[in-house]
Amino acid sequence: MRITRGDLWLADYGHPMGREQGGPRPVVVMSGRAVNDVRMGLVFTVPLTTAERGWPSHVEIVPGTGLEKQSWAMVEQFRAISVRRLTRRIGWVEEPTLEKIRLVLSHLIRA
Repeated sequence: MRITRGDLWLADYGHPMGREQGGPRPVVVMSGRAVNDVRMGLVFTVPLTTAERGWPSHVEIVPGTGLEKQSWAMVEQFRAISVRRLTRRIGWVEEPTLEKIRLVLSHLIRA
């Protein structure tokens, strides 16, 4: 299975605890080749939602690159998951959108 930064995959996040996201949902792969090509079996992801909340930590993902509906990357939910949680590649995210996600993540880490 080839996994690339910017891919959109369906992933099964399993059972959530507290405010975690859970269940099957689209995710954006944020890890690059250095992680994805190593056999550690993990991938860094950001889950998507179709609920517009207006949160500053959410980045809009427009439909047309594999998504049927307008969605938002919930950057505050960034997490490492097993590659076995990835079920199907559904598309990709353009570089300008990836850069927005990286910027929000950078702000969250420094806050």
